[in-house]
Amino acid sequence: MLYNPPMSEAITFDTHATVKKLMESGMPEKQAEAVVSVQVELVNSNLATKQDVASINHDIALVRQEIEQLRAATKQDIEELRAATKQDITLVQHDIALVRKEIEELRADLKRDMATLEARLVKWMAGFGLATIGLLVTLLLNTLN
Repeated sequence: MLYNPPMSEAITFDTHATVKKLMESGMPEKQAEAVVSVQVELVNSNLATKQDVASINHDIALVRQEIEQLRAATKQDIEELRAATKQDITLVQHDIALVRKEIEELRADLKRDMATLEARLVKWMAGFGLATIGLLVTLLLNTLN
């Protein structure tokens, strides 16, 4: 008895010719038919049906859609990050400009304070110098008298 697979599982496999070859090599007919039947079942169990292929193709299409959606979302995220980074850079540059301005103001204040201190120091030294001269003159006059 030959194995006749359903049409959805049919493959190009000449079972009759295979049974005939096995019988010609000395195998009994029942055993040859059983071997061929098992071979057909094994082959058919490992073959994908048109429905299997269609299902896989559908799954592939869904995965491709998901990949495209993720790619678009990633591209959008990158653009948003790029814009935010540019904005952050602009803010940092503005902050740097403010710090530079403040440093220049502090430098000017420091120069002004140093000039004031220098003028005060010159006044004190001049006063001290005059006091010293006055004291020396007084001492000199007292020793001469």
